[in-house]
Amino acid sequence: MIKVLIVGQGGMGKVHATNFLAIPDVKIVGFVGDNQEVADEFNVPLYKTITEASNQIEIDVVDVCTPTFVHKDNVLEAFNNNKHVICEKPLALNSKDVKEILQASKDADRLLFVAHVVQFTQETEYLRKLVNEKTYGNVIDATFNRLSSIPKWVSPWMFDRKKAGLIPFDLHIHDLDLIVSLFGRPKNHRLYKSQGVSQFPEHFRFIYEYKDHNVLSEASWFNASYPFSATWRVVFEYAVVEFNGETVTVYSQEKEPDILAFSPEIILDSKINVGETDMYYRELKHFIECIKSNEPSPLMREKQLVDVIEILEEIDKLY
Repeated sequence: MIKVLIVGQGGMGKVHATNFLAIPDVKIVGFVGDNQEVADEFNVPLYKTITEASNQIEIDVVDVCTPTFVHKDNVLEAFNNNKHVICEKPLALNSKDVKEILQASKDADRLLFVAHVVQFTQETEYLRKLVNEKTYGNVIDATFNRLSSIPKWVSPWMFDRKKAGLIPFDLHIHDLDLIVSLFGRPKNHRLYKSQGVSQFPEHFRFIYEYKDHNVLSEASWFNASYPFSATWRVVFEYAVVEFNGETVTVYSQEKEPDILAFSPEIILDSKINVGETDMYYRELKHFIECIKSNEPSPLMREKQLVDVIEILEEIDKLY
């Protein structure tokens, strides 16, 4: 039985808790926070700090679901208490802190998992296989889009650039992490931004340049009631593969389009704006399996984590 302490009782803390309940051999042993109502909802005790909980109960892994600007303190406290760590993305807002956290993981000889949940969708798994195996030849172009209305339902800290990093660090990071994991670090990048009456740019276009192809990525918090949309299109030498948010379609030469609809392992309400999904379940189940085998995740490579934050740091300086 893997015993989990969840730090943070906001939207992601409750999303993770709901999914942990569906994973075999996992027990939520407590929350760290100040909301007794949420602790009672999941019928677990409430603690003020990770250290307090560690001194009172047995814990295998600390799951950090707090605001971005306190991730580093929470993760280091967990390592100081000799616990494995799952941390919501982004791990930190600068590469110096990311490197310090990675070193702390090594010093404590504890595993660290960063919750880049898009890595765990079945559509991403399928795309990764096509890229790695060159099923339709080499990639010659790609587009990744992640569009949304401004998330007015979240806490005010999300709109503080120094605490959350705004669209690049909160939203675009999902696609950038996927892009880097599939194609490596780009040799160059450019960005274009648009700003209306919002206090910050609401729409970005990022262009990532590679030796043999380019990647375009869009991310937005529109000042409009725009529905959440996460899509991609990858152009291979012998096919175009497109995800429209629901199904994947393969357009190859001289064949009818092949439409793939993946069946979810489990259907759980995410309780946030992405609706019902199994990606959080798949993500957390993967992390638990890694902890049981005491092995790092092959989807969370150290260089990848650092590269993504370094690129976002460079982007942050450009606007």
